[in-house]
Amino acid sequence: MSRNKGFIAVAIVFLTSLGLLAQAPQGRGGGRGGAPDNTVMAARQLKPGLFLLTGAGANTLVRVTPEGLIVVDTKNPGETQAASLLEQIKAVSPLPVKYVINTQHHPDHVGNNQKFLDAGAQILALEALKTLMASDTRTSAIPGRPTQTFAKDYTLKLGGAEVQLHFYGRGHTGDDTMVYFPDAKVVMVSDQMTDGNPIVDWANGGSWVEWPRSLEGVLKLDFEMAIQGRGEPKTRADVQAFKNKVDLVISRAGAGAIAELCAIGRPSILVPLPISGDHQLHNAQGLEKAGGAVCLPAARATPEALAECIAELAGDPERLARMAESARGWGRPEAAQSICADLLALVGLTTSTAQPVALLSAAPEPSASAVATDPQPAAATSDVAPVTPVGRDA
Repeated sequence: MSRNKGFIAVAIVFLTSLGLLAQAPQGRGGGRGGAPDNTVMAARQLKPGLFLLTGAGANTLVRVTPEGLIVVDTKNPGETQAASLLEQIKAVSPLPVKYVINTQHHPDHVGNNQKFLDAGAQILALEALKTLMASDTRTSAIPGRPTQTFAKDYTLKLGGAEVQLHFYGRGHTGDDTMVYFPDAKVVMVSDQMTDGNPIVDWANGGSWVEWPRSLEGVLKLDFEMAIQGRGEPKTRADVQAFKNKVDLVISRAGAGAIAELCAIGRPSILVPLPISGDHQLHNAQGLEKAGGAVCLPAARATPEALAECIAELAGDPERLARMAESARGWGRPEAAQSICADLLALVGLTTSTAQPVALLSAAPEPSASAVATDPQPAAATSDVAPVTPVGRDA
């Protein structure tokens, strides 16, 4: 029953975003809310030599080796938080911290990097993370930028321990780094998983399109436990279940949305906007017939109906995979190139010899009267933002 209530709550959020339910009055604030969290909790051993520290920001991992410590993420900035973090790390081991790994650039992950730099540690991170930490106004003034960077994948070895760093794709941010401890079979997925609603930091490279790709990479690793940016450790089954949720798109059915869903191969629930000509309904029904979507006309799109549809699909990963493949097969991502080649062939040119600027500039401008009296209907557009804004970052 609680699971169904949860899906109904999600459905209400989606339908409100689609404009099918009345908008609630806007309140103040936002974000995580609550009082500042300044205290790091005592370390919990996850596996031999691997410890979890919660509180005062994002989760922190500590890997103990005979040659020193490897720390993943340094929590919120502040003297109180830094002192608490250092105290708890020393309680795990008196050995010095040799490396700090940042999983992404937000303040709750990089806040106390400088304290470790001052003590002689190296800060290891994705190249994109260093760039975004400098450009994001929330972190540009935080000292302790990475001293050692990599483009995509990196393996760190220290004292017989191995830590693999992987960038499988953007998601929460443009620099989400998966940190894998192969001997412990533990992976730090950072904010690519959350107990709440996923948040995409569009301004800093986040991507809803690439988010599932990142989790696909994680699921190829041999792991038993996944550590989120916040919250309790998760199982492999939990990661798969979360991926099923982010796989599923709920959207309108304009021409642009349909084209993007098919180009990237994403299963969807389509709630067509009931406008003149019902072109969105026809779009949605076409993709549904092809097996790539479920069409839920606006007249039937109640919170209960949408919740039932979400629950049915989210619980069937094999069906989601088939829908994704069907959507991809219905798409024509090369359509623009094909149309261009056909047009050039009509005038005896090829893509290697064409002069597109000259051809376009030679075309006569339509007269004002021609534009005003054109009897053809306007092309279908997708001017209503879908709930999952596929394509904003494509």
